[in-house]
Amino acid sequence: MSEAMGAKIAPEKEKEPKKLFSAELGKDGHYADLDLTRYFDGQLEPESANDVTAHARQCESCRKNADAIQREIWSRVKTHFKGF
Repeated sequence: MSEAMGAKIAPEKEKEPKKLFSAELGKDGHYADLDLTRYFDGQLEPESANDVTAHARQCESCRKNADAIQREIWSRVKTHFKGF
């Protein structure tokens, strides 16, 4: 049914811009799990995301931690969508 036929069409809500976070190296010289999770979720500011990428390429510990987080995210996604 179109608006001409009497149906009311709700106005589109404006989407709020996605809040982006910054990531900082901890005192131990590594990124926290939350920062790495936000990195994979696209919630980091572009500059912070670039910093995480560059650091993970050089730091084996952060790279392994990031790999583990990414595997966990995908296992949860697969489990969640298993029934679809």
